[in-house]
Amino acid sequence: MSDQTVVVRKMLPASCEEVFDVWLDSDGMRQWMCPGPVTSSEVTLEPRVGGRFRILMKSPKADYDHTGEFRVLDRPSKLQFTWISAGTDHQETLVTVELHERGPHCELVLTHERIPREEAVSEHKRGWGEIVDKLDSYLAQTRQTKPDDFRLAYEFAAPVEKVYQQFATQAGVCNWWTIHCEMEERVGGRASFRFPSSDFYAIARITKLDPGRAVEWEVIDSKHPATSGFVDLNDWVGTRIAFEMEPIAPERTALRFTHHGLALKECLGVCSSAWAFFLNQSLRAYLEGGAGQPHTK
Repeated sequence: MSDQTVVVRKMLPASCEEVFDVWLDSDGMRQWMCPGPVTSSEVTLEPRVGGRFRILMKSPKADYDHTGEFRVLDRPSKLQFTWISAGTDHQETLVTVELHERGPHCELVLTHERIPREEAVSEHKRGWGEIVDKLDSYLAQTRQTKPDDFRLAYEFAAPVEKVYQQFATQAGVCNWWTIHCEMEERVGGRASFRFPSSDFYAIARITKLDPGRAVEWEVIDSKHPATSGFVDLNDWVGTRIAFEMEPIAPERTALRFTHHGLALKECLGVCSSAWAFFLNQSLRAYLEGGAGQPHTK
């Protein structure tokens, strides 16, 4: 603490994108913007530069009103907003939230400047510390496995950059999943995956390309063969396919795979076996031996 400034740091179990977004989610904020005796908060906000917000913190003994205006919204690395409350003597102070990627985690650095009184510094230090602790718990709880998600986890004897390329590029996908792949290698780009002899296809929108860390696709069209016996032949539509990776040694990478929404689909048995084969056998064979087993027919 110096010059009426508070700095709070916290390592959070989420990506910077996720942490940034929760600062603009009024529903979630009601649960974690609750320091000390505060049991809940009423939150209204306009998530744009120049937008206003109001946070009414409610406790059994009193309510505490906070207002401000967003000055910087630079996703996923920085938010800045003014902060006015009785604790700042109703003067305009400035809060900056900086987010730094630390492997699979996010380091949050919160700086509150222009606090008018020395005795208010310790109060705000304690209050912001309690808020980010509750944010930590909120993120951990919301990131728990959902019942409709199908997950796999593997380790490969390959550098993380090589693993990333297998999901982020057309040539990479052709190494292990299907050679019938066409991909626009950019966020927002379209990716087509076809399995002609199985009469199955999936078309996705690329929603995340985070080099060396994560790739995500959102399925916008798909179809199982009519001979599958499934009632819903298009049940992949709306599901998300995520590949998260982390280097655990210079030549070794941990992969966390999630097919969001797959676990409750009638195709789960067939699809889970296929994913296990293509990731644990075909992808592994390519990364560690140089030749995968993608669909070719």
